[in-house]
Amino acid sequence: DEKEINRNDIKVIKIPMNDLSMNISGSPRLANMIAIGAFVKLTEVVELNILKKSLSNVISERNQKFIPDNIKAIDFGYNNIQF
Repeated sequence: DEKEINRNDIKVIKIPMNDLSMNISGSPRLANMIAIGAFVKLTEVVELNILKKSLSNVISERNQKFIPDNIKAIDFGYNNIQF
């Protein structure tokens, strides 16, 4: 169910993150990284390369092996989401 947003002080962008994540990785686990990539593209709050380089500082040692998948999802969100 989609809820109608009736506000003019925000910009609502509907993106099927879970579906996109399933398409690129077979799992919904990367939906947040797709969203981050899209957010960075829209806002330019941080440079894309800085975001990707920072992953090794914020992802735990045992999950470092997932960094390439996270980068792939970030790039997908950055390059493929249209606003």
